[in-house]
Amino acid sequence: MLENLNNKLKQLSQELVGLQVKDLVNKKGVKFKKLSSSEKKKLKTLFQELEEQVNQFVQKTQEKAEDKVEDVEDKTRTTLRDVVKKRKEGK
Repeated sequence: MLENLNNKLKQLSQELVGLQVKDLVNKKGVKFKKLSSSEKKKLKTLFQELEEQVNQFVQKTQEKAEDKVEDVEDKTRTTLRDVVKKRKEGK
């Protein structure tokens, strides 16, 4: 389930980055046929960097969400026996 959600987020982020690049290019009136090869490489590099940043952000937010779920699970699974045991170990 979490992996499926992660894949959907990655796909969505890639689409959003692609739309941002297309929107920027359209606003400036740039036609891809008129771009030199070095300009195309720069644009491709920029796109890849943006995509990498988005993927890192998605991964960090997913890790934080997983940590929160684990924290909640740990808190809810504490039994009275565990609490007494911890108190004895602390003394």
